[in-house]
Amino acid sequence: MSRRCCVVLVPAPFQGHITPMLQLGAILQSKGFSIVVAHTMYNAPDPLNHSTFTFLPLPDEVVDFDNTYMNLLNILDTININCKSRFQGYLVQLMENVELHGEVVCVIYDAIMNFVDDVGNGLQLPTIVMRPFNCAHLRAHRYVLGLRSENCLPLPESQMEETVPDLHPFKFRDMPLLSNEIPDRIFKFLKTAHTIGSSCAIIWNTTDEIENHHLSILREDFQVPIFSIGPFHKMAPPTKTSLVEEDNNCIDWLDIQAPNSVLYVSLGSIVSMDDKELIETAWGLINSEQPFLWVIRDISVNVAKFNSQMPDGFLEIIGDRGCIVKWAPQKTVLGHSAVGGFWSHCGWNSTLESISEGVPMICRPDFGDQLINARYVTDVWNVGLKMEGIVDRENVEKTVRRLMVSVEGNDMRKKAAEMKHKCQESVREGGCSFRRLNELTEFISMLSS
Repeated sequence: MSRRCCVVLVPAPFQGHITPMLQLGAILQSKGFSIVVAHTMYNAPDPLNHSTFTFLPLPDEVVDFDNTYMNLLNILDTININCKSRFQGYLVQLMENVELHGEVVCVIYDAIMNFVDDVGNGLQLPTIVMRPFNCAHLRAHRYVLGLRSENCLPLPESQMEETVPDLHPFKFRDMPLLSNEIPDRIFKFLKTAHTIGSSCAIIWNTTDEIENHHLSILREDFQVPIFSIGPFHKMAPPTKTSLVEEDNNCIDWLDIQAPNSVLYVSLGSIVSMDDKELIETAWGLINSEQPFLWVIRDISVNVAKFNSQMPDGFLEIIGDRGCIVKWAPQKTVLGHSAVGGFWSHCGWNSTLESISEGVPMICRPDFGDQLINARYVTDVWNVGLKMEGIVDRENVEKTVRRLMVSVEGNDMRKKAAEMKHKCQESVREGGCSFRRLNELTEFISMLSS
């Protein structure tokens, strides 16, 4: 790169969005770009974990919002209103003081931070959309938006198990937001988030190796360059992205476990368990007689009730066979030789991290893209099981044993190893993501010429 170029990143303030954006920043910095991150005060990343980035806080006035799914839109509405003016001011300063970070060549923003494209367009600064979910999820959302515009919702229950036209093998039950109870403003927000405005390209945390069909369709639909350079975490230099302090002591526990013996249980940063499901899950894990590493976040469960309903000496009962932490270094855990399965909510980051390490999954999707991701895992890649029906101790025990010790589970482990190989090939020199990254680097460098 003959001149110093600066890329400004604007992540959305949720773990599943911040993680890929910071990873993308590390990728682009390794290619010679200077990185500025304009972020909300709400769920702000820790600058100490990224000493070579410049961080610019955006006052957002997000106060006393609970981080639950149905409240996310309220948070985003507040952010998209309150951050716009300060962000514009930051960009003007950066563009006027080229000697500080180099020439600002573009802004890369999370698709749900829709104020960014308006600001970039007004300043005649190129913008690029970063999509942290998979391509199938976007196509599913667009399909549902079409049904809504044609007044075809709600669908009859009898149709829910049918395969969606042009989206095989996804079923209507996998589609996001099919309920007629979803407010109009959510559909309006999603419609905005699924367009690209004046943006000149899209960056996707996926790879042609696993989503070639959907990527081909979307490249025709959008008519702008699409750079599929995932999995980001395999392309990026090591970087800390967690908003929660990780308990690394669990790695010492994993070190003394047998290969492929441990089930890792973590439902992400937003999904929660009710009291009954928590207790039933605990008993199911105990009764399965399989070693487990379980992430239980204080904010996601009623810890006091959990402790009161477990028998005296609960930790003694599980002994060395179980390890419970508040948060774990997930990529390290999934890459550990002792881990043979992952019980997950199936967020896209978690799904990519799991298949990248060849770890089969138990899927317990809850909302959003998780249903689509779970269908990928169980019916497309055949590397996991879905937790069907009621989550009680018998069901948990049966499903855990199916994945961890049955012939069926062993077959899934072999298929997961094949998925790992595909991801490895994609990011190696000559692979799809490797080539797309080189194309992206050239594309960004030429934006100001």
